[in-house]
Amino acid sequence: MKIVDKDGKFVYSNIIRLKNNASTNFSIFPNPAKSNLIVTHPVGSERSFISLLQADGKLLLKQKITSGALQTSLNISRLIPGVYIITVNAGKVTNSYKLIKE
Repeated sequence: MKIVDKDGKFVYSNIIRLKNNASTNFSIFPNPAKSNLIVTHPVGSERSFISLLQADGKLLLKQKITSGALQTSLNISRLIPGVYIITVNAGKVTNSYKLIKE
């Protein structure tokens, strides 16, 4: 990051490396979607769940992920077209995705 003083002098901040240990086997498809959505995730455990939120954060749906499952299907046919957030909580890892409902 470049830090600039009022007099125009500048310095660069130190470079730090961030390591992301989160699993990359999360996905949602199709996106945009009309009626059904498939969420691919790590193997479900007793504490894993999927949340569907409006863009303003209001919770619309919370569905438990079946233990041992790698995919979960969501019926979104009753939603009005717009932008939603899908949050997948699989144990210690949480990922969020933007969903467009057609």
